[in-house]
Amino acid sequence: GCAHPAAMVVGYIILAGTALIEWLLRRDDTPSLSASKAGVVQMSLIFLAGVFAMLGVLLDNLAMLQANVPLEVIGLVILVWRLRSYLAPSQWRGPVPGIMARTAVLGLILGIALFAYVVSLFVSGAEFEEIGPWLLAVDHINFIMVMTNLIFAMMATASVVAESANRFIYWGINTGVLGFAVGLATENATLKRIFTPILGLSLLYGIYTYLTAKEARPVVTEEVGV
Repeated sequence: GCAHPAAMVVGYIILAGTALIEWLLRRDDTPSLSASKAGVVQMSLIFLAGVFAMLGVLLDNLAMLQANVPLEVIGLVILVWRLRSYLAPSQWRGPVPGIMARTAVLGLILGIALFAYVVSLFVSGAEFEEIGPWLLAVDHINFIMVMTNLIFAMMATASVVAESANRFIYWGINTGVLGFAVGLATENATLKRIFTPILGLSLLYGIYTYLTAKEARPVVTEEVGV
C-alpha cells in the first residue's frame, strides 16, 4: 500500500518539482550545452531514485530502498550547483514568484532529508505507527512547500497581483506548512491546531486571488524601421 505514495512523491513530485524550478528560475536564459548535460544527469538520477523507492517498497527490498537516498542526494546537489547563482542570498530580495521557486528548492532539500530519515526507520525495522507521522510530514513538505509554491509562482507570474498579496500568500502557506509538518512529525496536536487554519486560509486566499486576477499580458516591443 505504501508503493503508491512512494511512486507519487519520490517518483513524480520531486522530478516534476525540479523541472518547474528550472523553468521558473531560468526561463529567460539559454542554457549552455554543458549545463544541459548536467541537467540530464541530474534528472536521470532523480528518476532512478524514484524507481528504486517504488520497487523497494513494493517488493520489500531494503537494498533498493536504501539506494534511493544517495541518488536523490546526488541529483539534488547537482541541481543546487547548477542553480547556485539563482539561489544566492542577493536573489532572495526579488519578486515573490522567484522567491517561491527558491523556497521550493529548500522544500526539496528538507523533503529528501526527511525521506532519508523515513528510510532509516524502515530499514531499522520500526513499526508503521512510528513511521506514519514522518511520512505525512514528508508528503506535506513535498506537496505544499515544493509543488504549491511552484504552482502559485507560475500563477503569480501570469497574473496581475499586488506584491503585498503575493507576500501574504507566500508567508502564509510556508509558515503554515512548516508548523503543520512539525506538528505531524511530533504528533503535537497543539501545533496542528495552530497552523492548520493558517495554512488552509492562505491556500484558499491564494487560489481565489490568482483565479480572479487579470491575466498579465506580455510586453510586445515593435521594431521601427530606419
